[in-house]
Amino acid sequence: MWPAVAVSLGWIFRRPLAALIAPLWSRWNESPSDARIRKSKRLGDPDADDTLFVVLSIGLGITIVGFGAVLFQTWNSAWIGLLWALSLYALGVFVGFLFSVSRVVENTAAAGNVTSPLRYLPNTGLEQIADWLTKIIVGLSLVELKKIPSVILSFSAVISASLGNGDGTKGLAYAMVVFFPIVGFLGMYLSTRLYLNQGMRKADDREQQIGNAAGAAVNNSNTSLMNPNLGVTEAVSDTASDIVRIPLEKLNTAGDIAAWSRAQSVLRDWPLAVQGFKKAVALNPLDPKLRLDYAVALFNNEGRSERVSQQIVDELEVGLKLVDASKEPELASRLQENLVLASLYMPPPESFRKAIVVVDQLVHSPLPKRATTYFYAACAYGQKFAYLGKESSSTDPHDLATARQKVLDYTRKALDLDPSLLRAFQRVSDPNYPNKVKRDNDLEAFDDDMEFRSIVPKYGPPV
Repeated sequence: MWPAVAVSLGWIFRRPLAALIAPLWSRWNESPSDARIRKSKRLGDPDADDTLFVVLSIGLGITIVGFGAVLFQTWNSAWIGLLWALSLYALGVFVGFLFSVSRVVENTAAAGNVTSPLRYLPNTGLEQIADWLTKIIVGLSLVELKKIPSVILSFSAVISASLGNGDGTKGLAYAMVVFFPIVGFLGMYLSTRLYLNQGMRKADDREQQIGNAAGAAVNNSNTSLMNPNLGVTEAVSDTASDIVRIPLEKLNTAGDIAAWSRAQSVLRDWPLAVQGFKKAVALNPLDPKLRLDYAVALFNNEGRSERVSQQIVDELEVGLKLVDASKEPELASRLQENLVLASLYMPPPESFRKAIVVVDQLVHSPLPKRATTYFYAACAYGQKFAYLGKESSSTDPHDLATARQKVLDYTRKALDLDPSLLRAFQRVSDPNYPNKVKRDNDLEAFDDDMEFRSIVPKYGPPV
């Protein structure tokens, strides 16, 4: 009987026992040099210590002794004794687990994190159930505290009867009722507190890191009205696709909603991006980058209409007031440059007047400037030249000549910095440019200007 029981148990639990015993055995038998190497690799990890190892070693030893004693004492009723021992042990494990499950903060906003990055919140149903059952167990134990010894005696009598009421079975049954629940409780409680909860925290931390990475990936610092997704890679698009699977209504913080909205921008779903950024700006109205992203979404959704152009200009002007140019010069420069572009889509003469004021400030400031800065400057003065030309009777020839010279100078500067802008200049200067937007006519007044055409030849298909 005894050998059959031992062989059966060994076969059933061979893999879990091997997984548990192997690291313990290797730890006990490692050489001093191996121990030093292991500890040196562990340096800097505050969660790595020998506490769990010692607890598992002692707990495993005590449990094996306990089960062995039951099997030895109940030789003729080994299976019955083993089942009782396992049942009592499982009861202790269950109660220990209930008492050791850690709490989870569900609402990050309630915890004071109003701009948390995107993350997936864990299901806290188990923690709530454990909390309820723990309170019930403690409450009943306190109320019935005087009856606990008599309950243990009654329960041990039932176990003793099932074991045949032989010599020593009553004492063994009483010991089983006390020993196995306590061992199971302590083993599960300590293992959960030292290992399972630690693993759950690490998993949550990992989700937090993934959320940060996702938010950073879709936060494009090079975004602009005309090139909203400049520099976006396939990997960023994949990340954006993962983010937008979360419904907007499930997001509560400005940081989460902004990441979701930027993901929609990467995927060019501009109506949803506008919806998200509007909500994010309402939650965090003091973020200048958020204002820029919102303006970009508005522009690409329906930004060439005069009604929306004014809203875009308003958002960018607020962003400029919020940004600290000494700390974020690149962002300040992009806000000004995009404000110039947005202003160009307003009705003249307000369009070029506002654009010229802003672009002159940018050109003569220490802020970073790009080739597109001078392209938009040329367009602004091109609008002014065209407007003054239509008002020829009241136009000062000096103002007209100055506007023309500004166009030529800024055009040369832009193409010197980035020759690839030639197509952009041809689009806004050639009325016959294929598939051009009607309002992209800032430099059409220079279509027949020979000096301008010596810099920007008319569009022709590649040879």
